[in-house]
Amino acid sequence: MSSLFIDTSHGYKVGLLDEGFRWSDSFASKDGKSSASIHHEIQEMLTRSGVAIGEIKNLFIANGPGSYTGVRVGEGIGQVFEWQKVKTFSFHHFQIPFLSGVESGVFACPAFKGEYFFYQWERELPGSQELKSVDEIQSLLEKQEIYFSNDPLIEESDCSVEDTNNILTNKSEDVFPRIVELNLREEPFYFRKLKDEFKVAKKKS
Repeated sequence: MSSLFIDTSHGYKVGLLDEGFRWSDSFASKDGKSSASIHHEIQEMLTRSGVAIGEIKNLFIANGPGSYTGVRVGEGIGQVFEWQKVKTFSFHHFQIPFLSGVESGVFACPAFKGEYFFYQWERELPGSQELKSVDEIQSLLEKQEIYFSNDPLIEESDCSVEDTNNILTNKSEDVFPRIVELNLREEPFYFRKLKDEFKVAKKKS
């Protein structure tokens, strides 16, 4: 039985995994409008691979961090699969290094309004998380030889970057069994709180 993977947190990616959690097919796009094409890409991939939707055993969702609009697409698909009794797992990009066997480290990526998301873990989940300014991020990353990111745009630091997308690609046989073992079903992770995302401007009197 195959497993389906979807990630709409930054652009989007869909993929199929075999029983050993090795990639059998995948498609990635940097187009932010995942809602307009992801369903088509899933259907095309299933057709290419000769896999019927009813043969999907597990669904894996990379559930952020990201914008509300992007992350909700993947979570919405996940809820549909759950209604169909497909075992659904979800996780966050900042958890990927730990899931691949990295015991401690930091994850950083651009958030919004000039801020950066910073996550640090030490031998277990969950770790600590904060939003930082670019100056604060520079200071923190100067103490690291390497940091992890799914959107490695922090060029001010001299430390090297490992893309969590590449970890998923190259270490799928380590990451996905660990997700199953921990039975992860993480909630969508948005950079902005919902009360800020949907804030209604007050009319001037």
